[in-house]
Amino acid sequence: MKVHCLGWIAVLGLLLALTPFSSGQQDELRQQLDAAFKKGVAFYSNAQYAESIPHFEKVLTLAPKVFGAEHPNTAGIMNTLGAAYLKSRNSDKALPLFKECLRIREMLKDSNAVAASLNNLAHLYEELGQYELAEPLYLRSLISMPVPALC
Repeated sequence: MKVHCLGWIAVLGLLLALTPFSSGQQDELRQQLDAAFKKGVAFYSNAQYAESIPHFEKVLTLAPKVFGAEHPNTAGIMNTLGAAYLKSRNSDKALPLFKECLRIREMLKDSNAVAASLNNLAHLYEELGQYELAEPLYLRSLISMPVPALC
């Protein structure tokens, strides 16, 4: 089971758009973050993953200043940059981002986001041929998904 990263990028873009601005320098940082994110998404959505990385790196540098280090948007940006690294065959850089994203999402107790992070981390291990690490993460991701109500 693989998470389609472009769908999560669209959700993250919507969250970024809906998060209110503050004033002064914060507004300027937020505008820089939004501009870099849009550029990164433009490259990523055209399968130009390596070209998207510098833009997502800039976004990740700005995100803790704009949202906070353990904010859901910051975790989402880590996930997006990790996905770009993975698509660019740079798993060494993707791994710590996926792990930190998972840590934040577990702390925030967002079961959908935790399931997605577990799945992405498992996919990375699968790509590396480390199936013994991937399988338990895939199973945890299935367990972490909320069950919809039936009424």
